[in-house]
Amino acid sequence: MRAQADLNDEGISAERGKKIILAYSQSNFAKIGNNFPWCPPSNAHLWDGGVRGLDGTAFRALSADSISVPAAAVASLAEKNPEIDYHLVICATGGTGVRAAVGMDYLWNGCAAEGPEAGGVQISDAADKIFYSPRDKEGWLRFRGATSLGMPLKRIRPARLEVADDPSRTIVFEVTGPREQSGAWFSQEISVVSSTAWPPPDGTVVRLYPAQDWLRRVIRGNVETAFDALGRVGEQRVFDEIWIWPTESDVSYHDSYEGRDHPELLRLLSPWTGEHTQFTYTLPWPHHPVAQVHKTLAKWWEALRRIVAEKPAQRALVSFDDTPVEYWCDSNNVHVASGMPQWRLGSLMAERSRKT
Repeated sequence: MRAQADLNDEGISAERGKKIILAYSQSNFAKIGNNFPWCPPSNAHLWDGGVRGLDGTAFRALSADSISVPAAAVASLAEKNPEIDYHLVICATGGTGVRAAVGMDYLWNGCAAEGPEAGGVQISDAADKIFYSPRDKEGWLRFRGATSLGMPLKRIRPARLEVADDPSRTIVFEVTGPREQSGAWFSQEISVVSSTAWPPPDGTVVRLYPAQDWLRRVIRGNVETAFDALGRVGEQRVFDEIWIWPTESDVSYHDSYEGRDHPELLRLLSPWTGEHTQFTYTLPWPHHPVAQVHKTLAKWWEALRRIVAEKPAQRALVSFDDTPVEYWCDSNNVHVASGMPQWRLGSLMAERSRKT
């Protein structure tokens, strides 16, 4: 009742056209900029959860005191279409790649051994260490370079394992030690937080999630509550648009992103998509200063182009390679700078995503 009351108090009319949009990414959608004077249109509304793992309760008017890339994008659409009310749900956490939303599929090996088989994962008999293969059960590389399940003192949420076809069977654990390598597998010290109906039989497909925000639950919870707030039921609970700024944490995993993680992300979002849902993808990180890294980025961009080309009538690709390098910050130009650059890139994303 509170969510619906807040929605009505802010003037979202049941008589007007409505569009609801989901924006999914990490830092460049989660980042809030300040000290940028702007006047958001009254027909653009932002869900008050979904960013950094927060659970939302209502749609609010866009604030003139803060700005983000997706907020600027929805404001641009609202200004051009004053007869339509736009509702934006952002689900994003900085430093959190797609695997926090889709997990990694492994085979459970409960036998105490020196390490799991290829594509396997196990927890020691004392439940104080997890062993995992660098590649998942399908052979996708999951842990390149220094990537791990999480670093002590830097984790956001505990890591977890779930039975893939029955997520109620789970074990949740804190990562308490750095990644170690022994032979062909990795291990990390852990401390179990809780477990339910665990362990499963050997050979069970389990889904491994890193110690990051539980984006799968964040997305599901906020999306369902947002549709409730709009009074949408049944077949009405469908997004008009979905904006995906592919997560920079996955740049080095372009093959697994294209082959497994993006299809799994679409499956996660499928309850709220239909044949008329339009998808917009960006080509992130256009101005990385290191030429060698551009070779890796080029492979990722090509994977994203192929993803969009699969359904050209439903998917659009937005490039920012013609934007000034000054619009990007940090030593590697990975983030959109605060304020005007966020407004400009959001406006460009809205403009360039339109089908002509």
